[in-house]
Amino acid sequence: MAGLVSFLLARYITAPIGRLQAASRKLAAGRFDTRSGASFLGRRDEIGDLARDFDRMAAKLERLLTQREILLRDISHELRSPLTRLRMALVLAQRRDSGAARDHLERIEMEADRLENLIGQVLNLARIDLAQQQNDQHPVDFTALVDHVVADARYEQPSRNIVWAGGPACDIRGDSAALSSAVENVLRNALNYSPADQTVQLAMRTEGNGQIHLCISDRGPGVPEGDLERIFEPFFQVDESRGHASTGFGVGLAISARVLRIHDGSITARNRDGGGLEVCLTLPGATGHA
Repeated sequence: MAGLVSFLLARYITAPIGRLQAASRKLAAGRFDTRSGASFLGRRDEIGDLARDFDRMAAKLERLLTQREILLRDISHELRSPLTRLRMALVLAQRRDSGAARDHLERIEMEADRLENLIGQVLNLARIDLAQQQNDQHPVDFTALVDHVVADARYEQPSRNIVWAGGPACDIRGDSAALSSAVENVLRNALNYSPADQTVQLAMRTEGNGQIHLCISDRGPGVPEGDLERIFEPFFQVDESRGHASTGFGVGLAISARVLRIHDGSITARNRDGGGLEVCLTLPGATGHA
């Protein structure tokens, strides 16, 4: 009897702790809509108090991040109007220019292009979060999706050597537009930082549990070991370690990381032997997707 009572008491204590641990892992992985669950609502002990504190913390984090995304989206939309007027004024100035201010006008046009690109990427971040909230997912042939991304890159940069031999049939559930953006951003990053005479390689494999791994490798200068995780943060750049001044804003890889997260996947980077960076995207197959 003592053993049975001890077993039931241990289960009563450890089972909810295990559920809280699982919820905390989801929260740490970026699932800010995670809550402890209804089973804790009736508890009036310390574990119930801990669960309610966890829910309040998660709700506050979700609210803060939602407000941040709304702010970014609203600011980006508001910047579009003055940028449009700036472009109109630039066109008029170029028509009237006699040649003396040509270099300055070209510089203004280049900076306007960079600003428009940044605004577009910030809006893309907001769209990804909106797609997560709407759960806009459907069956996707991931191998065919990578085929299209590689074909577009080869068309845009025909002189570059992009090696992609295809992959096994891989079906997943997801947002095809967001997934295309995730793969494209990683591929463009590899092309941007790899020397023009070096190969950029894509390789795909699957595991027995249904997981899909797509690795994109370049022969650029790589990234300091301490920054391998930070390169997936918005607006983080490691210009000096990647060999030359970057023309980006540190948003592309952040978009890829966010897309992978909302598809219950992950993205990692490692420096290659002999130089270069390898970025691997991992996704659950359709059979392994929750």
